[in-house]
Amino acid sequence: MNGIDPRGHIASRAVSSLIALTLVATACVAQAPQPVHPTFSRLRDAKGREDTVAIIGRYGYSMSAQFDTAEGAGDAQRLMLGDCSATPPTCRYGPFASVQPRLRRPNWDVEPPRDSGEVIARIISEGPYIARVQGADTAYKFNIHGRDTVYWWVGPREGKLVSVFVSSRAPRPLVSNVTVGPHAPRGRTSYWQQGLARWVWTDRDEMVWGTCDGGRCCTSGGLELQN
Repeated sequence: MNGIDPRGHIASRAVSSLIALTLVATACVAQAPQPVHPTFSRLRDAKGREDTVAIIGRYGYSMSAQFDTAEGAGDAQRLMLGDCSATPPTCRYGPFASVQPRLRRPNWDVEPPRDSGEVIARIISEGPYIARVQGADTAYKFNIHGRDTVYWWVGPREGKLVSVFVSSRAPRPLVSNVTVGPHAPRGRTSYWQQGLARWVWTDRDEMVWGTCDGGRCCTSGGLELQN
């Protein structure tokens, strides 16, 4: 007659319960709705600025593992405040901020999208980035408010490409300019195989630069467009 250790039954029941819970959790994850892709048509149909922030914000947050944090892919530095071209110069160090490109580049093929858009990078800052605009007025550049994560979306608005910066701390998006240029290696037409992002220093403040797709790069000054 073979003896049976009662602890074996307990262990078996525990393992079975754990497997069942794992299967349930996996099923719940599989059925969880994915954030909608923030194409231009979806942003155009948004009922207000808060909807735009929610759409891009949720989408950017869901991509947290899809930004390249490797050294050299992005950039990190203290952003400049003030104006180095003024007399006397008023420039000084500002908040430390990093910009990280998206791992998967959008495929725009020959022309930029007319009815689509994409989050191409994110900005992570330790403090607000406030710039002077037209004398005494001030503005939060790149929509950076305090310790913040900002998602940089590029797409069309009213037939023109723009940048939209969505902050994790601000209730409204910041619509800014974007300049699109070629990014293929000189003398070649092949795509770059890696997304990149950089800060671009000027005498007055910073700009942000990033690959829009394999063959193009985007640059933005981060100030709100005046309608």
